[in-house]
Amino acid sequence: MSVPAVASNAFAQPCPWLPRRAAGAGLLLAGALLLASAAARAELRPDGTAVVQPLAAGEGAVAFRVPGTVAGRHVAVGDQVGKGQLLLELDSVAYYQSVRAAEDALAAAAADSDRTARAVRLTAALLRDGRADADALEARRADAALARQRLRDAHAALDQARALMDRTMLTAETDGTVTAVLVEVGDRVHDGVPVLRLKPTLTQTAERTER
Repeated sequence: MSVPAVASNAFAQPCPWLPRRAAGAGLLLAGALLLASAAARAELRPDGTAVVQPLAAGEGAVAFRVPGTVAGRHVAVGDQVGKGQLLLELDSVAYYQSVRAAEDALAAAAADSDRTARAVRLTAALLRDGRADADALEARRADAALARQRLRDAHAALDQARALMDRTMLTAETDGTVTAVLVEVGDRVHDGVPVLRLKPTLTQTAERTER
């Protein structure tokens, strides 16, 4: 009995979250990579750039927490790595530009906050001299409050932009041995999709088991 064309086409379509090399493989290879990636998907946590989730065989899947293009590969299969060691990195140009834009926005917001604060002080002085009314002072205070809120938002935006840029550097969460590198320089990756597998050292595995 022949396999319906629609079934084969469903697997033949390139998967947008797989590296380009895997997307161009045959039906069996694409299906195997799909299952392997699903089984090794990392559990993402909000406090780190790399997340290691122990697998049944003792391995851990490592993933970026931001999308991008792989710009550097610093380990190979079989390498012993230490906690915090750089494994892979993404092209950070776009993230750097976002940081610069956020810095410019923060500078503008700070200048606006200073300007509105001076306006409040000036209007208050004019009110004491009888050359301004209370409504004008309230309006200046409202402007100053909005400017302070924009300044807080600008600080938060800069912190976020810097955090995203930091996540372009994928580091090891634990000591261990690299058992697989699933991407090459130039590959496009998506956040949360495993790009490397790491087997923790036996001592650290035992410590986690005891806890």
